Amino acid sequence: MFSSILMVRAKRILLVSFVLLIVAALLGGCNIGGEDDTNHEGTLPDGLRKTWNGSGDGYIIGSPGPGDVNFQYTSDFDSAFAGTISFVSNYGADSGVIIVKYTDPPTYLIWGTDQPFYNGNDYTAIYYQNLTNNTVQLATAISLDDFSSVNTATLEEAKAKFTRSQIGNYVGFWGTYSTN
Repeated sequence: MFSSILMVRAKRILLVSFVLLIVAALLGGCNIGGEDDTNHEGTLPDGLRKTWNGSGDGYIIGSPGPGDVNFQYTSDFDSAFAGTISFVSNYGADSGVIIVKYTDPPTYLIWGTDQPFYNGNDYTAIYYQNLTNNTVQLATAISLDDFSSVNTATLEEAKAKFTRSQIGNYVGFWGTYSTN
């Protein structure tokens, strides 16, 4: 009788241990500390590869290809630039960041100053969100303090700097664009 009580307790202990092991394995795959703020390489959504028109400005986003100029920003206010898409990170099906290396950097001035916007660094970021078949919200990363450039010298710096959690530091206004 004593050995059967020990046997029942041993089985219960094994069962509880097994359940705890399963729970630990499941929780070990979760990020309890918050969202991962690393830009992971993704792909440019097919639906984003279009000409997008806004009020006085627009974006032309093409298919990435080595050495191809496949990204352009156009404006009625002489503030255009062009480049190649170097990196894309998707934050969901309808949002993410596009990192572009300038081939034709902007020549305009910082708003309200006589200082050039282009700071000599080659990589800029364009965030996108709320992508549908016909509309998207786009924003080029800028300093919200003085509207100056926040571009980086290297792709690695850009990938580390222009993350999801930093959107609020570089985007003060989202432009809404359509394919019409």
